[in-house]
Amino acid sequence: MQGGGMGVLSLSWQLTWNTRPLWCAASPRRHFLGAPWRVVFGRVDFVGSLGWPRDSINLQKTTDYALEIAKLCKKADKQLVMGGGVSIESIDAIRQVQAIRLDRFETRKVVFDAGKALALDIEEGLVDAVHFELLWLLNKRDYYNGIGNEDAKRIGMLEARWEELKSWHKEGKNKK
Repeated sequence: MQGGGMGVLSLSWQLTWNTRPLWCAASPRRHFLGAPWRVVFGRVDFVGSLGWPRDSINLQKTTDYALEIAKLCKKADKQLVMGGGVSIESIDAIRQVQAIRLDRFETRKVVFDAGKALALDIEEGLVDAVHFELLWLLNKRDYYNGIGNEDAKRIGMLEARWEELKSWHKEGKNKK
């Protein structure tokens, strides 16, 4: 079992899968801070834990596992969040799981309310989500490259000064 924060059970390991009825029924409806418990079905982590290739996330056999978890969450009144490679190819799986119980699904940077997203233009939402993530990563890259480049001249100057000081210090000590 993998913790994804307060009140989150992240289903991504086979051991967790094998004990699913226990943890789904045993955890309280709300944790001590009052937030609802939720189960996160991370499809990429899950298929990886089974030794399946990453591209098996959108296969029906993977969705069947998610459907079983959705049934347990519905029965135990636990929120269900699904992530892992969410894309246009995932829409059918999202619809199947949401028909039982799916509160949210997420890309790496964007979380969707499942009911609202499926009732509206989910495709446009996913296009916007991927665009946002691309812009986020470009901004992050440019920001950290800027910091690195900003210091490059100073590093060169300090390296030259250090070499000069080492040489001066060594010569000064030898003169004594």
